[in-house]
Amino acid sequence: MNRYFPALLVVLFACGFVAAPSAFASELMDAIHEQDSAQVRTLIAAGANVNDVDGDGYFPLYYSIVYESPELTRMLLNAGAKVDQKEPEYGMPMIAHASAIGNLEVVQVLLQFKANPKAKDKFGGTASKESRPGWIPQIGVGGSPAFCRLPSS
Repeated sequence: MNRYFPALLVVLFACGFVAAPSAFASELMDAIHEQDSAQVRTLIAAGANVNDVDGDGYFPLYYSIVYESPELTRMLLNAGAKVDQKEPEYGMPMIAHASAIGNLEVVQVLLQFKANPKAKDKFGGTASKESRPGWIPQIGVGGSPAFCRLPSS
């Protein structure tokens, strides 16, 4: 994970761009925020709704991708999370969001669960268009991703 990511979250929380952890709609989202895989596993086994949304319309899979956790993303998808959900503000598909963050492992997990790499957001953006600057996502044979790092100038 990018070393600046925690500081970015603090700024986003403070400015109201991201719901504060106390505003999460369920214990499952709290456990994902804490990146507590054991608690996530326990809550899923107890029947937690993996497609629940918080007050801002965000859902557990979104947060697992924001926190760049392939493990939590896989757990949620195995439990029935909808792979092609879109975030509420811009309609960004989760595969495009993971691509924008630049986490290849999360992109691979989403593709394994048949995420559509050509799914578009409200503005026509796709996983390729939204990829992290300096990375070129190439969806290969059978949907397998490959990322090419651009050379530094």
